[in-house]
Amino acid sequence: MRQIRTLLGRDAGRLQNVLISSVAIDQTMLTFLKEYPDFVVIDKFKDNKLLNQFADEEGVAVGLAPRLYLVDPDQNYMMIYPAQIDEYRVLEDIRKLMKLSQIG
Repeated sequence: MRQIRTLLGRDAGRLQNVLISSVAIDQTMLTFLKEYPDFVVIDKFKDNKLLNQFADEEGVAVGLAPRLYLVDPDQNYMMIYPAQIDEYRVLEDIRKLMKLSQIG
């Protein structure tokens, strides 16, 4: 997944990687994330309006199952992917969304 921004070429600046967790992030994960200085990390996030967009049909609380979400600049949930997904499929979807986007 970390190659998606690189593969976007000149549009890479239009994509921001953000990790949002509703619970505190442990020290092991914070150490790992230091390798990614452009990765925005928000922990202990409590904005229920945004979190409710990601409600799981299976009843799994947001943040307990690893997933990739695409969210537009207006914080609208666009797409969801399982953690183990072909990055080229995600890249194709991102390119389509960017082409259609009038913002960002």
